[in-house]
Amino acid sequence: MVWVVIHHALPLEEVSYDIIERERCEDDPGHEWLSGKVRFSPLYLAVGDTELNVSMTGYHTQFERKKPNVIDASNMVLFSFREQPRAGVFIDDNHYIGLVMGLDGNPQPTSYKEEMVFHPSWNKTDWLRSATKPKESVILVVPELDVRTADLVTVRNKPTQQELERMGFQNVQVRRMATR
Repeated sequence: MVWVVIHHALPLEEVSYDIIERERCEDDPGHEWLSGKVRFSPLYLAVGDTELNVSMTGYHTQFERKKPNVIDASNMVLFSFREQPRAGVFIDDNHYIGLVMGLDGNPQPTSYKEEMVFHPSWNKTDWLRSATKPKESVILVVPELDVRTADLVTVRNKPTQQELERMGFQNVQVRRMATR
């Protein structure tokens, strides 16, 4: 098994054998605030090698039991990478969520709250160490992601695996994920 540290999930219908980018999301105050701070429209990548870290991508939602008359979750594809993409900014997801929750009433967060999101004194090693702690959630935001360079691609079934292999992806595995 390949040790992976960075993950991003997409619905199958949005997957292409290419570089992906995120479009601006003007109706999401948190995304708009973060876009202004990092100066690009961020893709969110989960950092860490535990099931909890992977669950931050939303990949696990496709395995949850659905109530009658509820639309099924998308067929999700999980891209995992051993190396960090060239450009990117680490953020503390726990503090980012708290900051975003307060944006509706106060569009300008305090500098202290911003520092808690970005931890400006931390280096890459500090961020990766934090990602190994049980209650910490680290996100890497990037302007684009070359999914062709994924070290591991995880899907929920054989037909999806075969479709991705036809697109050109390698190291595609079928794996179900436990739900909480």
